[in-house]
Amino acid sequence: MHKFSQLSVKVKVLVLVVYTVALATLIVLLNVLFQPAIDANYQDYATTPYDENLMVTLKKREKRYIPSTDDADKNKEHSFWDVFMYLTKKDSSAMVVNVHGFLTAVTAEGNLLYKEGKASTWSNNSASFASWSNLGKTSNDYDEKTEEYSKLDNKPIKLYVSIYYEIRNNETGKSDFKNFTYQVEALDLDNIEFDSFEERLIDNETAGKKGYLVNEGELFDLRIERRVSGETSDRIRTYLTAKSIDGISMKHMIVEIYAQVANHPTDTEEYFSDYLLIDSYYGCVNQSTIMPSTNYVEINKIYNISKIYVIAKVLGSDNQEIITKAWVDYQKIKTY
Repeated sequence: MHKFSQLSVKVKVLVLVVYTVALATLIVLLNVLFQPAIDANYQDYATTPYDENLMVTLKKREKRYIPSTDDADKNKEHSFWDVFMYLTKKDSSAMVVNVHGFLTAVTAEGNLLYKEGKASTWSNNSASFASWSNLGKTSNDYDEKTEEYSKLDNKPIKLYVSIYYEIRNNETGKSDFKNFTYQVEALDLDNIEFDSFEERLIDNETAGKKGYLVNEGELFDLRIERRVSGETSDRIRTYLTAKSIDGISMKHMIVEIYAQVANHPTDTEEYFSDYLLIDSYYGCVNQSTIMPSTNYVEINKIYNISKIYVIAKVLGSDNQEIITKAWVDYQKIKTY
């Protein structure tokens, strides 16, 4: 300590600078090394969303909130992200029991979020197996002590699921234990060119098809339901049904539905876009199942929604990918 105290100020500063740079470099290297380690832990997860008995569908949505008027000068708008898991039996008569589902979500900041769902018995062909409300948060909050904003982006980007269950033989009473995995990565919002989308109409007249996006060769039908909720907000809900065309059916899907909004004056460009993810579908579902939103997404009318965008990448049983890029005039969607 005595010798160090005798060093010149310049040498002391130099030592501190070198130490700081070395520490910062080490932190960066650890972050770079850790992210591949996260992916490596799940690299063996399958990209096929089913096994011989079950299909899995994952859904994700954003709930964006506006701070109260009193706090608008300090608190920014923020979003919570919900994730849902649906399971569909391929054979409705199959006795599937003791189902456990494990979810790992990797966020935009590289954090890991873990959740578990389970069901001891299951009589339905399809069921909302598990839901995790407010799984992740995107925010830019004001710290009273530091008088600075703390940015957070825990939006789920990659989803990994592992399903364990028993399939019971009704004749013998014996059970086989099964397990399958599935992984999917959400589309990168920054790489979606919304200006390239083409307008698509909503069918408001055909019986049984009211509210549906006019189909132009998609292997799914999508219904967009709009409801008015008082004077301050609108509610949006979607339903998806798989379909086959000329014997070709759905093998895998990524379907994301966005609302174009006018952001609140206190937004931050780093964490909020003009596009709010109101619903999404990842995985697969059979043709006898209608995949609904769990509930409506409420959107404050201050956002002044103008368009709904649908982007889909669906792989057919012929291994050909069908890409959909369509937008719908929000005002032309009838309210119910």
